[in-house]
Amino acid sequence: MFVELGIAWKKQMQAEVANPFYFGYTWSEGQWPGYVPSIKGAALGGFGADQGTGVIEVGAGEAIFNKHLESYFRLTGLMRDRPGPEGFRRGDRWIVTPVPENLP
Repeated sequence: MFVELGIAWKKQMQAEVANPFYFGYTWSEGQWPGYVPSIKGAALGGFGADQGTGVIEVGAGEAIFNKHLESYFRLTGLMRDRPGPEGFRRGDRWIVTPVPENLP
């Protein structure tokens, strides 16, 4: 994972975990998947972003970290099944209170 992905993840996790840490290198079934660039890193190219293997698509790094955050919040019970505040009901957004005409 490119370092900016890990730094962004760490900033988001620091509110939840005292010392967040992730493993930056991976090994899967005897194969090295290579570097996972950020979108910006893929656009700029260079070391690690110009693999040309087509194995990892642009945006995969951000998607991996976002899925990790979602999984963390689900496992800790913080992610609800439905978005919105508890007890939220759809309806008019504004309550119109008529102003009396006979104000002093």
